[in-house]
Order: sequence, then C-alpha cells, then structure tokens
Amino acid sequence: MFDTKRWWQSRTIWLGLIGILATLLRFFEIEIDAADQGALADHILAVVQAVSFAGSIITRARATAAIKARK
Repeated sequence: MFDTKRWWQSRTIWLGLIGILATLLRFFEIEIDAADQGALADHILAVVQAVSFAGSIITRARATAAIKARK
C-alpha cells in the first residue's frame, strides 16, 4: 500500500463513522441493518466527493495566480 489519500477519502473511515452512528441510534432504539449501513456510507462518500469537487472548482475560479507547469 504505497498510495496515500486524505482521511475523508477512506471508505474504512466512513464505514467506521457509520458504525458509530448506528450504535448511537441503537442506544435510542432506532435500528439500521448492515445493508443500510453500507448504502448510507456510499451516499455519504458521494456527497463528500461532490463537495470536494465543487470546492476545488470554486477555489480555482477565485484564485488570483495562474497555474504554471514545471519546465
């Protein structure tokens, strides 16, 4: 495993957070089964990716310096 990525790009992290959420919901007697947890993680990851892409486009549009390739 030589590639790196941001923490929010990790499905493992998102599944862990969803698992914590499911545990807390169970405490309040609201059940989420394993299949729903996986689907919820997929949807959350898609939203995070969309926000990331939109953010990169917005920040590039507001930038005051040009991008220059190395020579």
